[in-house]
Amino acid sequence: MKSRCQSSDFQTFIMIGAFIMQTLDAIFTRKTIRSYTDQAVEKEKLETIAQAGNQAAIAGKLEFVVITNRNILDQIQREAKAFFLRSGVEKLVMLASNPNYEVLHNAPAGIAVVISDTTDPHASKMNAENTGCAVQNMLIAATELGLGSCFAESGSVAFTNPAIKDAIGISNDKTVSAIVTLGYTENTTPAVKRNTDNITWCE
Repeated sequence: MKSRCQSSDFQTFIMIGAFIMQTLDAIFTRKTIRSYTDQAVEKEKLETIAQAGNQAAIAGKLEFVVITNRNILDQIQREAKAFFLRSGVEKLVMLASNPNYEVLHNAPAGIAVVISDTTDPHASKMNAENTGCAVQNMLIAATELGLGSCFAESGSVAFTNPAIKDAIGISNDKTVSAIVTLGYTENTTPAVKRNTDNITWCE
């Protein structure tokens, strides 16, 4: 029986038509989106975004799982909320107690960043750094392709449940370090221009 989570070489869709903007424009207009329409995201765009993540400055290897199955996305959201409620951490319990809160913001698509489980402190540090580089590439690519996106790191807690790992086809010696939610949005609020007084020079 073929798995519903299919492998892809992500080599077909490096370019899909004319780019919407230049790289620096995408960086400075990127913003976190937590509300999405029901419009499905084109496979070509998801392929390009996953490739952008894979092209990041990575020491070692990451894997990427593109998730568009609504049942699996909802399963991840339910499991993450249940984890928060069990955590005993007041802030997380309050967050999960809100019936309108969903860790993936009901996005129609997400890309999970998969790492190898490890207890080695150096390897853990590298996993975190690799994840950050890959996620940023995907956020910028999503912006350039006209999509909203969010670095939904909190969704990764769902994968403490082996059944959720199995749902997206990853083995128990691996886990998800982050999920990038993706979708179309009606949010037209401009990106916040950040203060630059935290940038210093040594000349």
